[in-house]
Amino acid sequence: MFLICSFSWANTSTEIIKAYDIRSYSPLKKGIRELSFEVRIDGLGKKINDQKNFGIVNDLHFKVHWALGKEVEISVEGMDQGFNKIKEELINTYIRPRLELVIPIPLSDKFKDYQHKLLDSKNDEKRILAIDPKGINSVYEIIFVFSKNGQLKSMNSHSSFGSEYSTLSLGETAWSDGKWVVLKVKSEFSQENGPQENLVDIEYISIEGIGLPKTVIIKQQLILPEKLKKNIKEVHPLETKIIFSNYQLNSKINKIK
Repeated sequence: MFLICSFSWANTSTEIIKAYDIRSYSPLKKGIRELSFEVRIDGLGKKINDQKNFGIVNDLHFKVHWALGKEVEISVEGMDQGFNKIKEELINTYIRPRLELVIPIPLSDKFKDYQHKLLDSKNDEKRILAIDPKGINSVYEIIFVFSKNGQLKSMNSHSSFGSEYSTLSLGETAWSDGKWVVLKVKSEFSQENGPQENLVDIEYISIEGIGLPKTVIIKQQLILPEKLKKNIKEVHPLETKIIFSNYQLNSKINKIK
């Protein structure tokens, strides 16, 4: 009964965000305090090898170690020693932006330094405007839209790089204990080089009853004006496949087969 009615008490912007955090899945709620895993980007090793500038690359992958209250440690494996600049670029491009898929950051923590304002509701949805009052974050404004039952439906953010509109597809699984899990994210970006659409599809695996990402497929595609679409028969999106494996939960080793 609590899960069904838990959103009814949320009337202020802070209460709405906290109610969503309560209903959202996180491995932390399952007792995870330390986590290690490997990440492979399909085709990345071959791409770097083909450049012939970074020695011999063999089974390129990343090792990630996360512990509660500590800095995340990330290393690049499968490359020769040195090449520190390219390794850091690979980590910042492929791994750091994806860490939240494994250990989600609660909205109330992620935007705790923002000022929140509850906007006029539409169709039983609740809308919250969050503004960075000090201008220290790259995203200076964002609007959250929550459905009638408290699910986060969309986010419309503005930053110095452009704007981004994202819609989320949430669901429950056998291992999520009634909590919401992010299954898909569709984002549209407005940037200097033109609008772009990203589709993120997440597949999970259950290890000791704890749900963790197994594969993430990201499809990126430029949004073409209608007049250009007529002259182009087919536009193929750029697809990136990210594979997570060799999870170690609280120092216990589990391998994805």
